[in-house]
Amino acid sequence: MDISFHASLGRTKLKKREIEISLEKVEICNDTDFKKLNTTYFSIFHRHFSVFIKLIEDDCFDSAISLGRTMLEIYVKSFYVEFVLKEKNKNIIDYIEMRVKLPQFHIMADELSKVKHKNGIGIEDHFIQFTQKDLSTYSKFSDFTHCSGEYLKGYFDSVNGICKIDPNTVLEVLEILNGMFELMFKTFIFVQGRKDLFIGFMDKKN
Repeated sequence: MDISFHASLGRTKLKKREIEISLEKVEICNDTDFKKLNTTYFSIFHRHFSVFIKLIEDDCFDSAISLGRTMLEIYVKSFYVEFVLKEKNKNIIDYIEMRVKLPQFHIMADELSKVKHKNGIGIEDHFIQFTQKDLSTYSKFSDFTHCSGEYLKGYFDSVNGICKIDPNTVLEVLEILNGMFELMFKTFIFVQGRKDLFIGFMDKKN
C-alpha cells in the first residue's frame, strides 16, 4: 500500500481515539426504547470498527471489507430507526422482536434520502449513494460479502490463491467507514442530549 493509504489509516485511528475519549464523557441515559436502540447500534458498530481496523492492519483486506458490509447495514438501520420510525411514532419493540420487519436496505436508504435537515444533522443527500438509483457503494461491499464480481474473479484468476485487491478500493472503503463511524458518533451524542459535546466536536472538525 502507498503513502496515501497509510496516511488515511493513521488519520482514521487518530479520529477513532478522539471519539473514544469523547465517549468517556458521556453518561448514557437510555430512558426511551429509541435511545436504547440507538446506543445499541452505535456500540455494535464501534466494536466492529475496531476489528475492521485490525484486519486492515493485518492486510486481511477482503475480510475487513466483508465486515464492512455488515457495518453498512447497521449504519443505515440506525438512521432509519432514528429519523423515520421515530418520526412516525412506531412501536420499536415490534421491530426488535421481529413482529414487524424493517424494509429492505435500498428502501430504507431511499426514505432516508428524502429526510430533510433536522436537529443540526444534515442527512438528506448523504443516503442517495445507498439507494437503488446509485448502488455503487453498496456493490463495492456486496461483492466481498457474496463472493462475487471482481472479488471472485480476482481469486479465480490468481496463480497462488491470493487475490490482489485494488489499493484504491481498500482506501475508499476505509474512508467510507471512517466517515460512517464519525457520523454515527455525532448522532449518538446528540440523541443522548449532549449538545455540548456535539458542538465541541463540530468546532474541532471545522
